[in-house]
Amino acid sequence: MKAIGFYQTNTAKSLVSRSDLILLLNELGENGLKKACASACYYESTDEESPKRPQEDLEKPPPLKKSQLQFVVDKEQTFFWYPHKVNVVKKTVDAKPGWYQTAKPYTQADFYPKTDSKPPPHQDLCPWRRLWPFLCEALGVVRTGNNIDLPKTVQRIAESKPIRRLPMQKRLEWARRCLVLLDFDKRLFPFRTDIRRLYANLCKIRGKNGLEAAVVTDGPLEEMLYQRDGDKVSSYFRMPEVGTPVLIISDLGLFASSEKERNAWMRFGEKLRRVGLAPIVLTPAPRRIWEHNLTTLYKMVCWDHTQKIPRFTGAGTKGLQPLNSDKDKDSAGIQTLKTLLAPAIRVEPHLLRAARLLLPFNTVDAGHEAAVWNHTDVVQTYTGFFFRTEAVAKMRNRFKTDIPKELQTCLFDLIQAHHRHLSPAVTAEEKMIADLLRHGRPSKSSERYFQRSAKTLSETNPRQWPGLSAWLQRIVVQRQDRHLWQSEAMAVIWALTNRDDWVRGKIESIPQGLPPERINWVLAPKNEPEIYTLYQQGEKFVFKNRLQPNDQTAPTAGSPVIDMVSSDGILRFRENKAKPEYAINLRQPEPATFKIPNDSQLQLFTNHTEVTLQSMQKPPWAKGWGRDEKGLFLILAHGEQTHRTYWLAPGKYPVSNVTEVNFGNMDTGVYFDTANPLFEIEKGFWWDEPEFDHHLQHGFQRPEWADNFGLDRYGLYADFRVDSVVQRMRWIMPGEFMMGSPETETEPERLEREKQHKVIHTQGFWMAETACTQALWQAVMGDNPSRFKGDGLPVENVSWEDAQQFIQTINSRITDLDLHLPTEAQWEFACRAGTTTPFHFGENITTDQVNFNGNYPYNKGEKGEYRKKTIPVKSFACNDWGLYEMHGNVWEWCADWYGEYPDNTVVDPVGPNKGTVRVLRGGSWFFYGRYVRSAIRHRYEPGCRFHSFGFRLARGQTASQPSGGAGQSKPSAAVQPSSPDQKNPSKKSDLLQRVFKK
Repeated sequence: MKAIGFYQTNTAKSLVSRSDLILLLNELGENGLKKACASACYYESTDEESPKRPQEDLEKPPPLKKSQLQFVVDKEQTFFWYPHKVNVVKKTVDAKPGWYQTAKPYTQADFYPKTDSKPPPHQDLCPWRRLWPFLCEALGVVRTGNNIDLPKTVQRIAESKPIRRLPMQKRLEWARRCLVLLDFDKRLFPFRTDIRRLYANLCKIRGKNGLEAAVVTDGPLEEMLYQRDGDKVSSYFRMPEVGTPVLIISDLGLFASSEKERNAWMRFGEKLRRVGLAPIVLTPAPRRIWEHNLTTLYKMVCWDHTQKIPRFTGAGTKGLQPLNSDKDKDSAGIQTLKTLLAPAIRVEPHLLRAARLLLPFNTVDAGHEAAVWNHTDVVQTYTGFFFRTEAVAKMRNRFKTDIPKELQTCLFDLIQAHHRHLSPAVTAEEKMIADLLRHGRPSKSSERYFQRSAKTLSETNPRQWPGLSAWLQRIVVQRQDRHLWQSEAMAVIWALTNRDDWVRGKIESIPQGLPPERINWVLAPKNEPEIYTLYQQGEKFVFKNRLQPNDQTAPTAGSPVIDMVSSDGILRFRENKAKPEYAINLRQPEPATFKIPNDSQLQLFTNHTEVTLQSMQKPPWAKGWGRDEKGLFLILAHGEQTHRTYWLAPGKYPVSNVTEVNFGNMDTGVYFDTANPLFEIEKGFWWDEPEFDHHLQHGFQRPEWADNFGLDRYGLYADFRVDSVVQRMRWIMPGEFMMGSPETETEPERLEREKQHKVIHTQGFWMAETACTQALWQAVMGDNPSRFKGDGLPVENVSWEDAQQFIQTINSRITDLDLHLPTEAQWEFACRAGTTTPFHFGENITTDQVNFNGNYPYNKGEKGEYRKKTIPVKSFACNDWGLYEMHGNVWEWCADWYGEYPDNTVVDPVGPNKGTVRVLRGGSWFFYGRYVRSAIRHRYEPGCRFHSFGFRLARGQTASQPSGGAGQSKPSAAVQPSSPDQKNPSKKSDLLQRVFKK
């Protein structure tokens, strides 16, 4: 059984697919499949006993091959994709670029950090001169001294108050014992240097005697590290004596993402208040995020250069309260600081502080600094943080548009200064990022650095130098934004670091924006062309290598769409011009797949093939459609008969047995190989199955009736000879066009009988490039009925019946010639040659282009010459298909009876099956300008002769056995089966047809 056709019914979709039924048929046999289908209500079971098969038929048949399956549907909502435009290009894998040949590899010493350079000093949250008076008050006590307070004494005497004891001066002194809690939680990492400096300076001005310090890392209720008198002890919080000053340097959990940390500090504050302690908190958290329940337990002071540090004069002094905050303003500050830091590949606390101080003090503060450090877009390390890959591209785009140029320059200088002590690899990477953001391209110095890095990577054993590969891998993985691939060296580095994974299929696609032509010499050095078939499989496309072994047990790959050639294994695709381009790996172990887009068009590119795919629904004039191993097909019905037409994709197709090749005045830049000529089809078409099968087997080749066969700028041509007279025939490809004239065509030139409608030609045909000449007529018939004599003039004064007699005579003389008159649809299709204007020349004509009665020009044009006779053929320029004088000179008889045009689309029309007059087309030397249009129709009795009536020969689709009214589709003769199994279908095939209600 070669092939099986399925028709999908209009019932609800079944859970049992066609492939399931085929498998059941193979496993259970005919009776088993009947019972299974009947039980599933898929088809009605009968009581008739099926005839028994011979014993040899009971053996289990071999499994069906994928190429034997056909998918046929008739639902209107089904979509199929087909090649709309195909272009074959001659490209090879590019050779190694010149810079790679000349680049010198690095040594390990070239990547060592610079020990003689140091970063700028860390900038404090607040100057020490403003901070130490506050510390003295927070950790001190007021005591009475030995000196008399003279101002108070004078005041009392002036007020006549009795003085029992002289008032003594009071002074602030350090408390004998005090407690300092230092919060080193990871969320406060940007402030650790500030906290350490504060404690170190405090020890200098106060001394360590009596100063007890506790380091908090996991909250105040967990273990903390005590340091007193040089000893370090880890224990839970030990309550100090009543009256001991307590200073806490912490955010009290305000920077934390959950309530757990804040609740812990609230319980800790309540615990201190119960024993009479009044702790003071020095916090980098701004007042806008303070909470009232914390300010009632702690006296809080904001630690930042933007805030004034208050002074506490006694234990009863009330602390500061929270401020109302603008959340939108807070978010804007965080976004601004993140955007400003986007060019840095790593951000340390001192760089974060320095970048924050570049911005106006009223837009960002220490709270924004902490918010950026703890943001979800960053990844924290022991020394700093870096931004996540998915956030980098957007942030850098905002950096280019939102940050002023002057501020950008300051930031780049700041990054360079803070990273000058690091490895040159880091500074080179940041230099390239700065160049890309400022100028859109890398500078020569940064590009040269990475060119040498690429050369080093390709020539170095990864085991001997693992750090280089890891560093470059981090660059191309974490920094995959479109700007990075402006550097050709970075593209090569990506290919070198991922080459092994690409070959194994672990990497399915190339980063967006990376041009594949820059790296194909790395990924595909062998340059071996391979053919890949594109399949449509449900909601996805699948690419499969045609040379891979065919697994009979695997499920079908889907319905084939087109074959594409690639020598680098890279497929690029783009949905439309507004969307980015993507590239995938065709050589991965599993077939490459990608989701079918929502758009109606898809562009595919390899280094040998460029294809534009379009989606379509089943045309209303087709009974069904589907795909098989030959491609996309339509099922056409003519009464009780059906036949198929296949879609031939546009592209360049080989031509064999060519006698001559002549491109005339074509552009010299067009590639053409005269030894292996290609016939380019710019627009695909539906092609009748017998002709399509012949093309698949033999391609375009010289017809048996032709003496000469060639190819020129207009297409394929073939010549036949009668005595010494040569007639050239032009190959007219199948296609579709709008027959007739639109209502918008110039009035009153248009005629009512030219109703426009769509015509589909599924059969190609040969058309004589000129009207039949008097020389050819005389060579065949032996006489010359023409009024105007001349061998090169078209024969005229012949009736439709005379033309039939001529055709019968010439066909009898040349074997397999089978000439006939063209149908009316064939004639107009050939005349228009793909145009939609009134003439194939354009919107208007002159007598320098067409032989007609110039006294009556078209559309009020200028009068021209009225020659009053015919002129030799090929006197004027031909149309785009190489046909001469399709307008004017002589009316040309067509095969059809005259009738009214239909309203709907017709396929291969042959005209009415009966009538009284025959059709003439094209106009003549005798008629006006309006009567030489492409759509003009004329008619006369078949026996009528006139000195402006001639004809043009055709070969191909015939008008025999017409089917009805004007424009009716031609009844197809019984199409020959394409396989023996279709000629004599087995009972198994009959059963499947009954199951699917064929």
